[in-house]
Amino acid sequence: MSMTPSPTLVLVGAVALAVASPRPAAAGGAKTLLASFFNVDETKIKSASGYRVTGVAAYTHIAIGSYQDTGGREQRIVALAKCDDHRCTGQRVWLGAFESHLHGIVDLAGKPGPLRGTEVRASRDDWTTSLPLPAKRTKFPALVIEIRDEEPGEGTTRFGGTYSGTERHHHLLVVSLRKADEKVPTVARLSTEDTYPAGGGTSTSYRLEKGKQRALDIVGSEQRHLQKDSRCRRPEPVEVRYVLKDGRYEHFDAMLGRSGCH
Repeated sequence: MSMTPSPTLVLVGAVALAVASPRPAAAGGAKTLLASFFNVDETKIKSASGYRVTGVAAYTHIAIGSYQDTGGREQRIVALAKCDDHRCTGQRVWLGAFESHLHGIVDLAGKPGPLRGTEVRASRDDWTTSLPLPAKRTKFPALVIEIRDEEPGEGTTRFGGTYSGTERHHHLLVVSLRKADEKVPTVARLSTEDTYPAGGGTSTSYRLEKGKQRALDIVGSEQRHLQKDSRCRRPEPVEVRYVLKDGRYEHFDAMLGRSGCH
């Protein structure tokens, strides 16, 4: 089994590796599956939630949880598994040592709308909860997972002010469930908030919109935030577009249209 990360995955901020060798069947539950896929002692698994998936060719089960690494940090992980009565094979995705939350599944080739998915709560360590598809004929199913990296800090503005607060870096990770994307399932990592204690930064909301391809474009409305002691007028939001190219969403706009006082 290769342990070399794909360069493309490093660019989008998540690591997913093929799990070529057979693993135990899903009968042991989500915790057992995560421990097996990530080669971790099951006693190190801190949390595990399991979902059944139907109507997806590549996978039958999804397990999301965390384990404690050798440094004592809680690493969030996802196992995408195709299981029969005897074994499971599939992919694994690392989310990092950050708070994470599954929003559900979207169809990236379906109807336009918000990029969120339908929130579903799973029972711990079993497969009693099914993860529903957006429609009966979902062409491009993908998980939407929110990742939140937050820590207290201090910031100094360009006007000389010093402020204490929280530095926030939030993202949406879009993980394809298509068979065509089995080798590299992470198709997009989108910033939803990058803000700093002094007040500056950006926040962005996303929607799916028809473009020139079969797959929907991802369009973000980005709001720039001013530093707390700025006397400038708050700028209007600008749109940024991501288009699917060679199986990955790439930033389409050359310029965001930022200008004026900041």
